[in-house]
Amino acid sequence: MDITPARRNWTFLFYMNGDNDLREHTSLDFVRLQQGGCPEDSAIVAQVYRGEERWSWKNLGQKLADLASPALPSAFQQDWRGCKTFVIDPQGCRELSGPGRALPSQPQALQEFIERGLREYPAENYALVIDSHGYGAAGLLRDGDGRSMKLEDFRQSIERSGVKLQLLVLQACQMGQPAALAGLAGCADYLLTSPQKIPAGQARYDQLLPKLNGQDAAGVADAFHQSFHETMPGFELHQP
Repeated sequence: MDITPARRNWTFLFYMNGDNDLREHTSLDFVRLQQGGCPEDSAIVAQVYRGEERWSWKNLGQKLADLASPALPSAFQQDWRGCKTFVIDPQGCRELSGPGRALPSQPQALQEFIERGLREYPAENYALVIDSHGYGAAGLLRDGDGRSMKLEDFRQSIERSGVKLQLLVLQACQMGQPAALAGLAGCADYLLTSPQKIPAGQARYDQLLPKLNGQDAAGVADAFHQSFHETMPGFELHQP
């Protein structure tokens, strides 16, 4: 007789785009994820992109600005470029096989990441956290070539994956502006966004994750909201 294993309470999906000038800020966010550990009866799946601004007419201004800025030290013990996928669960943190190319702006890449989380780490509740640049209704997830994902494509990636999100967190600038919120309506039971620009690398996942043990959707959403607001004032929690 086949016995279906009990599903976990939460699977937290982190899509962390550092294929741009946010490389080391995003890396620090991931390191803090590791430090925070996995909430009880849950799993964290993170797809981490590490690249850099490349010479392109779309991001020439940003590339020139980066050249005048001092480089941040890597939060990783070993530096690397590309894309890696990790899982953090009660057994610890380990790397999974996955795509090696850094294409965070491609809708198919986001959809496949979500589908993998559903398939390999099924749960009663799902949260999707996007860590990237944001431009309100104009889109988000800019890559090192200056390409961004349109907001409609972002929405369709979620819908086509088949996930029912209890929480969508956009750790990205300006995604709480009215036009952006209208485009995201119905994507999740709870939506956490900021209408303004936010500082990079300020999410304290090391402090947040232990507070998520045993929480329902309302509790997890409120914990994210409180934690973000402490270091990035202006985040607002929406319940469409």
